[in-house]
Amino acid sequence: MSQQIKSFLFMVAFGSIFVCVGALIFLFSVDILPVSDDTFNAPRWVVAAVGVVFALAGMMVMIQGLKATLGSHPLIKWVYNGMIFMFMVLFAIPFHWVAFAPGEREFSTTTSIPFFSVTTSGGDLGGRLAFGCGAVLMDLMLIVIVIQILKGKDLSQQ
Repeated sequence: MSQQIKSFLFMVAFGSIFVCVGALIFLFSVDILPVSDDTFNAPRWVVAAVGVVFALAGMMVMIQGLKATLGSHPLIKWVYNGMIFMFMVLFAIPFHWVAFAPGEREFSTTTSIPFFSVTTSGGDLGGRLAFGCGAVLMDLMLIVIVIQILKGKDLSQQ
């Protein structure tokens, strides 16, 4: 078996792990596999978005393996670019929910040095600011991704 085929099979196997974990998270969140609402620290739709993010990450690894085996093809570029776009949209959802959605949030900070660890409760404002900065950065990255797609760039090359 050629090295190229072995690499492709490894990438498919590795990506499948993420697809399976993402599918499991998604199935729990939409209650196809029933779990108690107490299990969730976020709305089910936010958890569903996280599950799809994991699955998309696995599929993107698989597509990279396919591309390495078959070479570049316009369909692969189109599918991969769409997946990158969806990945970033869904990846940003939990950050936006934590930062901007109404309701209480619990934040904590842990400082560790060898043989000593201190955990303190964080303030609501500080946590929301941190997640809000992350959300805004993701929005900016999403704008860059859209511009790159509109320019016809192949994002799997970057």
